[in-house]
Amino acid sequence: MGLRGQVGDLKAHKGFDVTLGRRLVYPTSEVGGVAEEVLGLSRNGDARERLGEEIYDVEWNPLDLADLAGVDL
Repeated sequence: MGLRGQVGDLKAHKGFDVTLGRRLVYPTSEVGGVAEEVLGLSRNGDARERLGEEIYDVEWNPLDLADLAGVDL
């Protein structure tokens, strides 16, 4: 299964149903989440798991954007 199929499966599992335009907005906020968690590492070592989740979200959003646009990566 390619990346597009994996993204589609995750979207179905999580119940995500967004438009192409709306998905375009999400990566910006996810990068902000990464920045918050990186800054949190200096204050709280437990931020590593949350940082991993935020990095995953940053990577996942462009894949979903490609899926919504019909681009098979």
